[in-house]
Amino acid sequence: MPSEARPADVVVTATVTGAFLPRARVLAASLRRAHPEIPFVLLLLDDPDGQVRASEPFEVLLPADLPGPDLPTLLFRYTEREAGASAKPQVLRHLQRRGHRRVLFLDADMIVTADLGPVLDALDEASILVTPHLLEPASGPGARERELLLVRAGVLNTGLVGVRAGAETERFLDWWTRRTLAHGLADPDNGVHMDQRWADLAPGMFAGVRLLRDPGVNVAYWNLDERPLREEGGVLTAGGRPCRVIHASGYDVRRPDVVSTYASDLRPDALLAGLLERYRRALLDAGEADAIGAPWVYDRWADGAPIPPEAREAHRRLGAAAERFGDPFAVGPGSFRDSLAAR
Repeated sequence: MPSEARPADVVVTATVTGAFLPRARVLAASLRRAHPEIPFVLLLLDDPDGQVRASEPFEVLLPADLPGPDLPTLLFRYTEREAGASAKPQVLRHLQRRGHRRVLFLDADMIVTADLGPVLDALDEASILVTPHLLEPASGPGARERELLLVRAGVLNTGLVGVRAGAETERFLDWWTRRTLAHGLADPDNGVHMDQRWADLAPGMFAGVRLLRDPGVNVAYWNLDERPLREEGGVLTAGGRPCRVIHASGYDVRRPDVVSTYASDLRPDALLAGLLERYRRALLDAGEADAIGAPWVYDRWADGAPIPPEAREAHRRLGAAAERFGDPFAVGPGSFRDSLAAR
């Protein structure tokens, strides 16, 4: 963004690694259809040479664009999936500091299906906007099991998070960043699930947190029984309300008969099957077939050698003391890797 340009009041953002870039392209296209006036900004946790930045019809931020050591530390300490999730507070904080008054984060596997006006309007009243996984007790087969799953994964789903500029928002994002830096593992058995379980504490700890209780927002495999999809007069609804955001969490183009790989026994009805087939075609057109299983640049040290899980764990255990080594990906005398070899 040119330095003289005035930041847009509203911006939508997402974080991905290269393997999930096609999903971000499809999300961005769905946002353009609903809101051509709202910029989309992607934090790409990959592609250090910037080749993707020049080829996309939206702004692409790379890790080097975010100042400070927090993001490189995160990328070193966690797996590709963990880092992609736990980077959310950092890109939200960066865009707030850049001057955008309202920032809406959407997971890259989401699809905007209608006007987001009510979601954005809620950010005129709230400092922090979050969505619960469930808006009512689970129903139907496996209801108790679904609720138990969400007790472990988190009350809130941070696939959608909105923030409005202000001191309380800055305080929240600083806290969330620190927690994900130190405890961003996907380890629900031990009470942490990347960025998500931490967000459950936000309504009690920060002022201005609003739970968005709209069944048409963040419609996903875990709440389909409570928010059935219907098409009425050409309008897609969920739970009787306009369907604005579908979260295709766990969708795999190689298994089109399954709603989500996280719930492999869940089969779509005719309406959802049609929606998912259109999503599958869009993903393939966006390069999904080539992206599946693509290597992650941050899985390797600077000299190309693979980073073992033990090295990531050792860096996490050091906490702030690891800062003395500087760039965690560096090799050679004085580097973190050199210190491991000397133990």
